[in-house]
Amino acid sequence: MDTALPFNLIHHDDDAGEILAQHILDNHLSELDKITIWCSAHNQINYLQKTLIHKAQSCSIYSHALPQIITLNDWIWQYSHPSGNIISETEKNLILVEALRENRSLFNTHNIWSMANELVKLFNECTLAQVPLESGHGALEAVLNTGYGLNTQQQINTGRSEQHYLNHVSRESEILYNLWVAYREQILARGSCDPLEHYVNVLNQAPTVEKSIYYIIYRHRFHACELKFLEHVHQHKTLQIIYPNILTSKLTCINHPHMQLLQSLDNSNAVNSPLDIVFDESEDLPKRLNKLSQQFPENTLFKKLFLYTCKDNETHVRAVCLQVKSWLLEGKSSIGIVANDRLLIRRIRAVLEEEGILPKDLGGWSFSTTSAATCIEILLDAIERNFSKSSLLTLLGSPFLSRDDDYLNQYYEFKHFLSNRNNLSSDTLGTFRELAREYFNRHNDDIENSENPLLNCLDNLALTTQELQTLKARGEQYLCKFNASLLTLLNNLGMQDKLFNDTAGKQLLDTLAQSNNFTQASKLKTSWSEWRQWLKNLFEKNYFIPDIENEKVSICGFEHVDGIKFNYVVLAGVEEKRLHSNNKQRTFFNEKVRYELKLPTNTEDNAINFIRFRHLVESSQSLMMSAEIEQHGEQQNLSPWVNMIEYFNQHCYQSTITNSIIEKLLNQQQILKYKSQYDSSYSPKIWDHKNLLSKKFSPTKYQSLQDCPYQFFTKYLLELKTKTVNDDLQASDYGQLVHACLKKFHFNKNIGDLTSYSHKQLCDDLEKISIKEFEHTDFTSTSIQGWLQKWLATIPSYISWFIQRNSEWQVMEGEVWCENTIQNNIILQGQIDRLDQDNNGLGVIDYKTGSTLPSGKSVMSGETVQLPFYALLKPNVDQIEYLSLANGVNVKSKVIINGDKLEQLKQKHIDRIKLLYTEIQSQHLLPANGDDATCSFCDYEGMCRKAHWQD
Repeated sequence: MDTALPFNLIHHDDDAGEILAQHILDNHLSELDKITIWCSAHNQINYLQKTLIHKAQSCSIYSHALPQIITLNDWIWQYSHPSGNIISETEKNLILVEALRENRSLFNTHNIWSMANELVKLFNECTLAQVPLESGHGALEAVLNTGYGLNTQQQINTGRSEQHYLNHVSRESEILYNLWVAYREQILARGSCDPLEHYVNVLNQAPTVEKSIYYIIYRHRFHACELKFLEHVHQHKTLQIIYPNILTSKLTCINHPHMQLLQSLDNSNAVNSPLDIVFDESEDLPKRLNKLSQQFPENTLFKKLFLYTCKDNETHVRAVCLQVKSWLLEGKSSIGIVANDRLLIRRIRAVLEEEGILPKDLGGWSFSTTSAATCIEILLDAIERNFSKSSLLTLLGSPFLSRDDDYLNQYYEFKHFLSNRNNLSSDTLGTFRELAREYFNRHNDDIENSENPLLNCLDNLALTTQELQTLKARGEQYLCKFNASLLTLLNNLGMQDKLFNDTAGKQLLDTLAQSNNFTQASKLKTSWSEWRQWLKNLFEKNYFIPDIENEKVSICGFEHVDGIKFNYVVLAGVEEKRLHSNNKQRTFFNEKVRYELKLPTNTEDNAINFIRFRHLVESSQSLMMSAEIEQHGEQQNLSPWVNMIEYFNQHCYQSTITNSIIEKLLNQQQILKYKSQYDSSYSPKIWDHKNLLSKKFSPTKYQSLQDCPYQFFTKYLLELKTKTVNDDLQASDYGQLVHACLKKFHFNKNIGDLTSYSHKQLCDDLEKISIKEFEHTDFTSTSIQGWLQKWLATIPSYISWFIQRNSEWQVMEGEVWCENTIQNNIILQGQIDRLDQDNNGLGVIDYKTGSTLPSGKSVMSGETVQLPFYALLKPNVDQIEYLSLANGVNVKSKVIINGDKLEQLKQKHIDRIKLLYTEIQSQHLLPANGDDATCSFCDYEGMCRKAHWQD
């Protein structure tokens, strides 16, 4: 550039919006209509407008119109509109997918959909940087050789490795040029216009700017095409750029895009902030430490900073939300939650919303995280899985399918009915329709003549999903066919109307409709799985910004803080991995080449992030930094910026930014959640109506009453029970299958005299039964095989145990249902896994396939009731024990209780059951008094709200 751009450098703790507003009011009050402010992002417009209004009102100015506040891109489009259709980023992606398919041999090891995404971004960057892709393969190769530092004139003299590298560059440039040509030809063939190309062309034409005054605020990077235009504007003395003074951190920001534009400015060594010294890497540490102590003897900056570290994501999120709630309770406002990690932002926002705090989201979130997109994914997932049990029930429970009371009542009835039926996970929709009709026929005699919303929904699903199922089965189809079929399906199911009435759903439908329009011109064919991947990308790339005006709490990514000032800030995720931009992996061009081509680089992005970091630290009144120092078992390093601040704080002020208050508050929350001793006046009290109380007790019902009367009340008296439906074999299903295998082995086969069978023969016999029993289920084959192998590995040890036990005990009954009436006509009932008999009496065996067993101490103390409860079901039981089948190599009996100890234990349980029953019948108040273990596995903690009790 021949002329240096006019930068007005401000300090990091200054509010750029306020400085600009005051400058405009002081110098251009009479010509506000001639002023245009080019900001870097749309989210800054509202903030700048409010700042200008506030400044004007403070100066008793009320009648003037606001200057135009707009992004440079929008200003160009306002200035000139192109002819032809504007091609979208999604259309560009499809064009490049087609081109990559035609050249599939070039990228065998890559996912062409993600490769197309990367190429779209690269071509956009090249357009803005005016890289001569259109000049031909040779011109591009020459540019790349310069970027890689290669001299093509010396190719003859190069060695084999150097020549190979030159060939690689030549091939890379040829591939990019060919893809670029195919890409451009397709855009032109559609009569479309690339909006970025139009933007560059208009800038190069140098629009008229003489009659206006222009300001640029917080623009971190100027592209090559923009620099030429801005020089043209500056020549008319009508331009001013407001930007933080990066010269005070020159070495830290050495790769900042603006550094070369500021070289001509006077770089005075004036120190305005402790961070000017901390990050002045031109001096060694001892000098900086001494300088900081002398010039800033008071700890003015660091005392407002504090750092919280933890080792898991959920604790991290809870700490952030707890700090926000603390500030709100103190009456604070202008709170900003900033993170350079979208997944972390999503989780923080979700937890805040659960607490009733709806933050204003400055950046929005992708459609993929909305319930509207989720319902579509659930629908397609059900079709893909041939309407398996869990996928169908998830779909039927979608709020976008049907929500009237009759439907919901029938849905919950049918869900409960299916949850008790195994081996249905791979059945088709037709099977479930027949089951539903059979079920409702039994419960409603007039089912054929009455409206049944659930049956109607199932019939409608069977009819309307046929088209998509057919397209799925036929293999590759035109992309537009899949899209059109999806929109038709949403309409026929009535989901379209419900999505239209949802804020995010309405925008999502518009996005789908637009995508359907431009895919009409595409000749791209995709398989079902590729189409679903394309759809997920569409939902991920398009953003929804909710209309939430919360002036107290805002949440955003690092890229949205430019030009916005928060009084109280949580900077979440200050690990080096999250805060720094060093991990972007690119297929094309290394960092050096990108720098030479004036394309964005990781180091430039990092320098920009540093500017944002300093702005947040210095402009806030209080700032909490949070980090996970361990992720997935791996240690994580904190950002060097944070470490540097902590180092200077420790050595100059003998202080630390590590804060223990949040950790204490979190620990207190844990105590409130799990502490078992409470003042009983704060815990919920329940009593039973006599018509709810049954005299029948099972071992699980009795255990629940022992653990927590409130749990017993909700589960067995109010019957508020839930059961998860899953297509995969779970631990509980595994236990039932093992029970079934052992029952068939011992009672459906005539083993006869064990002395006539070898250990191997018995193992083979049980293995055959087990394989047949496991494979007879309809759980997913992958989950079946894992559990089956676990059981097969256990069989040899079990047979060894069984042969040894058979010398004293003989198997008598298995899976036997028993009832016994005790005092006050209380009925005890339950199913005993196995009864053996010896010369003295009966022995109860309870199979345990889990990894943990109740201890003998918990059984003898009466804390664990299941095993002694079984002894009450049958007379003449002389021994009870657990049989551990968990570890696969060491099957053995545990917690064996017999003789007088067993008799005393049985009598204690009889007395306790009788006492508890009498107290319940007499309507005694029974508090929720579960211990730590009970509460941690309880499904009803949300009802008793134990975490919210007062200590």
